[in-house]
Amino acid sequence: KDVYSLHENALVRTKFSSGIPQMDTIKVSGKAMAGPVVYNNIVWFATDSKLAYAREDKAGVFGLGGSNNFFRFNPQDMAVCKDKDESGDRLVVVGEDGRWFWTNIRQMTVNLAGDTSISVGITGKSLHGGGRFKVACTDLDRDGKLEPIFLGSRGHVRANLLDGMDEIWAREYKRGAAGTSGRK
Repeated sequence: KDVYSLHENALVRTKFSSGIPQMDTIKVSGKAMAGPVVYNNIVWFATDSKLAYAREDKAGVFGLGGSNNFFRFNPQDMAVCKDKDESGDRLVVVGEDGRWFWTNIRQMTVNLAGDTSISVGITGKSLHGGGRFKVACTDLDRDGKLEPIFLGSRGHVRANLLDGMDEIWAREYKRGAAGTSGRK
């Protein structure tokens, strides 16, 4: 198995062949912000302005394959919300002020193989001002579809439907022993 790590200006792949780690480093244009996420042997990550990917070509050379400028915020985290049949697998990216974006990652992966149809990204509303955000996926409402759950560093938690993007659950948690974060 390969291990991927994202650094400010580089994506690094560490291969473990014959017990000896070998590293491939790819320079990233812009500032690397979120990821990496591996989906169908393609490594996805977000820079300060683009959703980008890297993969191994037919000759076995690992390199950047391209990028898409879908969102207008600084990304902070990303996750894949998988569908039962994979046709609706979604890549969700959350960023500053809880603004978020999703796209059909399965369709984008097929597009990389030569299909010329365009994947559309959908941008969600801002969740909450300030703080940093993380995203995870779970079937919170038990309908058989995964929804993104956004976790903010200042106690804001919210789950949204991907279809229609309606909020299905939100909560503000007090932080710290005194119930506040001490930050304004």
